[in-house]
Amino acid sequence: MKLEIREQALTNLRELIVNDKVLRIDAKYTGG
Repeated sequence: MKLEIREQALTNLRELIVNDKVLRIDAKYTGG
């Protein structure tokens, strides 16, 4: 059970990092 929670947390973290990178790139190209 604890392992599942940890896996989910890692997945969420990974998605956040990817979204953050995409937003930064997007902001860079749109002049934001």
